[in-house]
Amino acid sequence: SLIKVEGDDDSYLLRKEELKRRVQQQNPVNSPAVSVPAANAKPKNAPKNGLTYKEERELEKVEERIAFLEEEIARLEGEFSDPEFFKTRSAEAAGIQKEISAHKEEYESLCLRWEELESKRSV
Repeated sequence: SLIKVEGDDDSYLLRKEELKRRVQQQNPVNSPAVSVPAANAKPKNAPKNGLTYKEERELEKVEERIAFLEEEIARLEGEFSDPEFFKTRSAEAAGIQKEISAHKEEYESLCLRWEELESKRSV
């Protein structure tokens, strides 16, 4: 990686290894210290818990939506499994089955996103 070094006359780019070599060759007492950022150093503005503010809000909404979908899927499957349903509302069966499928797909994708955000938060 390259590092920008500003000198008396101009600034130029050096490879990190070259900069380290030059710093080691200089007498540290007579020259100003040059700091080389660590390869695994976090940026100063990196969030402490791994999630940005926007991701925190998204996580809250994902959790709320997952809870809603769980209840809605259970309710619709309960209606669908009632023996009286097909006697009185058989025309609605295909629509409700599609709705259950759509809710399950959304539920699965939200669970994946929830896992992603939770793992990022625990870093």
